[in-house]
Amino acid sequence: MPAIKASELQANKLLVGVNSRMKLFYRPQQLAGNPDELSKSLSFKVQGRSIVASNRSGYYATVRDAKVIHGGQTLTVNQAVMIPPLSEVNWMLPTHTSASKGDMLRLTLVNDYGADVINDLLIN
Repeated sequence: MPAIKASELQANKLLVGVNSRMKLFYRPQQLAGNPDELSKSLSFKVQGRSIVASNRSGYYATVRDAKVIHGGQTLTVNQAVMIPPLSEVNWMLPTHTSASKGDMLRLTLVNDYGADVINDLLIN
């Protein structure tokens, strides 16, 4: 392999920048429940033009994708969000769409290993 001439050092250069983030969750030993059963602690209801997502567990729910199945149509209502423990969040419905009690919500959660867990849950 021939040596690179000093005049050619700057000619062909590839710069790569990397920005990494890591989320770290501390879970006390006395935290009740099982993170694998998180979907059982989630509930959803329609309130006006939004869906209220409630998390009754002590765990963060990482939602990759949330879709409402309404009248044969599938509507994406949210992507890449977290629902904090013991809290509620409002997801606005897309314009010119609706959801009602009895519709299904297809929820894709991310588990502790980064795998997708798909759940079909009833909207109350």
